[in-house]
Amino acid sequence: MMPEISISNHTLLESLVIWGMEDLESLSNRVLDNLSALKRLRIYYCDELESLPEEGLRNLNSLEVLYIHGCGRLNCLPMDGLRGLSSLRKLSIGSCDKFTSLTEGVRHLTAFEDLELTNCPELNSLPESIQHLTSLQSLHVRYCPNLEKRCEEDLGEDWPKIAHIPKIRII
Repeated sequence: MMPEISISNHTLLESLVIWGMEDLESLSNRVLDNLSALKRLRIYYCDELESLPEEGLRNLNSLEVLYIHGCGRLNCLPMDGLRGLSSLRKLSIGSCDKFTSLTEGVRHLTAFEDLELTNCPELNSLPESIQHLTSLQSLHVRYCPNLEKRCEEDLGEDWPKIAHIPKIRII
């Protein structure tokens, strides 16, 4: 049975953690409706989570921090769903085995300062639009072998996209 999440009439909620909902396949747009004050969203160990809602994310215009960890079936972020995240400063994606790409939608993250990508073995490249994010101050890539090679200083295919970032840490 698919779990149902209901968070209605919590317009002042600033932080939400969704943890260990192993059968959760997707978040409906309704889950994130009326959360315009939400500043921090953390999603951990939702093994079956395959997608985040396009429309629902657009409503989170106060969101500053988004963590997605241990969601093994999630393969990308929604292309247009990032459009409303104009306050997002930090994005951390980790231990998402099927995560293959950040979308070109990152171009909408005008306040974006910190990107952390950890243990995403299928992540193959960074989007072209990342090179236009002048507010991006920090990039950390750990245990993402395909991406590590592409981000190698002066040699990697993605290096020209990230060379403007002041603090780059590839492990």
